[in-house]
Amino acid sequence: MGYQERTSAGAESGPVEIELLAIGNELLRGLVQDTSSYWLCRQLTGRGGQVEQVLIIPDEIEIIAKSLQRALRAKRALIITTGGLGPTHDDLTLQAVAQASGCPLQLHPQAEQMVVDCYRRLAQAGRVHAGELSASRRKMALLPQGAVALANRVGAAPGVLLKQRASLIVSLPGVPPEMRDIFANSLQPYLATLFGDRAYLERELVSSVNDESEIAPLLQAVQMRWPQVYLKSRAHSFAEGMRIQITLTISGRAATVRQTLLQALDDLQRTLAQAGVSTRPLEEGPPRPPETG
Repeated sequence: MGYQERTSAGAESGPVEIELLAIGNELLRGLVQDTSSYWLCRQLTGRGGQVEQVLIIPDEIEIIAKSLQRALRAKRALIITTGGLGPTHDDLTLQAVAQASGCPLQLHPQAEQMVVDCYRRLAQAGRVHAGELSASRRKMALLPQGAVALANRVGAAPGVLLKQRASLIVSLPGVPPEMRDIFANSLQPYLATLFGDRAYLERELVSSVNDESEIAPLLQAVQMRWPQVYLKSRAHSFAEGMRIQITLTISGRAATVRQTLLQALDDLQRTLAQAGVSTRPLEEGPPRPPETG
């Protein structure tokens, strides 16, 4: 009750460190909201990953390339870019990936066929005037040398996966439905190998207090005793007034995370109860008074 849990098969230990690069001038100018990074953080954390940083950067090759090189130097296991894979002049992400990796762009036959098939379907459906592969459309099939093309069932631009030493660079379209389709389908076999037998667990409680400062020292004490568990409080509103919601999350080896979270949860509830603060799982009724005796 109150748990979310996901696991995948594999054997490697240690956190999977991840960095996200959201690319697009339209994001920085406030023309488009970056919903993709939020969605990816939820998905990757749910696989047991650890997102270390999310950056929003412009459509400039040098800035993108330097950001990628910095993430590679940090040995991020997974670097995901969103945006900049399309046919227009300011879609420059793959040029930056080529520059950062030293892998020059070249026409990728599988990617080219993906683009051809997409525009053929669009033309047959009357959604574009012609299905021929123009220069701008062929641009979407120019991938860094050694890259893998990831099928996009929703749009034209394939996703791209490139192995670089200890890191995987994955470039996804900026259009959210296309990004989500590639992530949920074509990319999954690679993610299963990367994440191994990691799991993510989450437990949410609602406390009987409405003043976060009242329980802050108690939460800090519990957090220090359980550094492997992320503990976060925030306001949770009810019709009768505000209450403080407490979330505990942990990611790591599937064999150990559940027991660790249960122990931390028990410690938290006992610590709060000793201070006269009652709690309940988020989806249950009003908090009950702590037991005494």
